[in-house]
Amino acid sequence: MGEGADRVRAIEQAAVDLCLAPERPQARLQQLGDARIWSLYREMVRNRLRGELKIALKRAHQDAGEAAFERAFVHHLAEAPPRSRFFHGIVGDFARSAAPFLREQTDVPAHVGDLLEYEAAVWAVGDLDDRAPATELEEFSFEGRPVLSHATRLLQLQYPVHRKREGGAPYERGEVRLCVHRRPEDRRARTWTLNPITYDLLRCFEAGEATVTEAVQRTATARKVAIDQPFLDGLCTVLADFIERGVILGCRAP
Repeated sequence: MGEGADRVRAIEQAAVDLCLAPERPQARLQQLGDARIWSLYREMVRNRLRGELKIALKRAHQDAGEAAFERAFVHHLAEAPPRSRFFHGIVGDFARSAAPFLREQTDVPAHVGDLLEYEAAVWAVGDLDDRAPATELEEFSFEGRPVLSHATRLLQLQYPVHRKREGGAPYERGEVRLCVHRRPEDRRARTWTLNPITYDLLRCFEAGEATVTEAVQRTATARKVAIDQPFLDGLCTVLADFIERGVILGCRAP
C-alpha cells in the first residue's frame, strides 16, 4: 500500500514538473512513459491555462503584446505556478506573479502591470460568493464592526486602467484608488473611483477589527483631517451610498 501510494505521488509530481517546466524535461518524459503522449498532454495543459488567461486578461494581453505575455506565462509556471484548487483561481495566481514581472520589462507599457491587477480583480469579483455571511448581521451603526460584501476588491494603482484608452493614448501616471464590486443580482462587476480617505476607510472596514467610529478616527488621524461637521456630512453620504450599493452589508456587534 505504501509503495503504491509513493509511486502514484511520484507520477503526479513528474506530470506537474513536465507541465510547468520551461522546456520538456526528458527525464520526466522517460519516467512517465510514452514521450509522444505526455508531450501532447503538456501542450494541452499549457494551452488550456494560457487560453483562460487571455480571455480573462484580454486588455492586458493586448497591451503587453504576445511575446511579453508569453514570457510572463513561462515565468509564472516555472517560478510561481498556480496554487488554487479551483480553475477560475488561476487568473489571480497568474496576476500575483505576472504583474511585478511585467513592470520590470522595458518593452512593455508601464501601465500593463496595473491593468493586469485590475482585470484579475474584475474576474475574481465576477465569480466570488456574493451571499451575506452566515453569521447574523445587525443594521449599520457607528458602534458596530462593518462587514463588506465578499464580492468586493479594493485596489490602489498608479494608472487609471479602469478607463479604456481612446485612440491608443498613454495613461497619465497618478494615484488611483478603486472599488470593484458586484451585486448579487448583477452578472458583471462595477468599478468606482475612491478618494484617499474613503479608500483608507474601506480598507479599515475590510480588516474587520474596528468599529465604524474607531475606523473613522484612525483614518482621520492618519490623513490629518479634522472630524468636523462638513467631514461628518460627507462621510454619512458616502456610507449611505455604499450601503445602498451593497458594498457594506451591515455590522457585527463589537
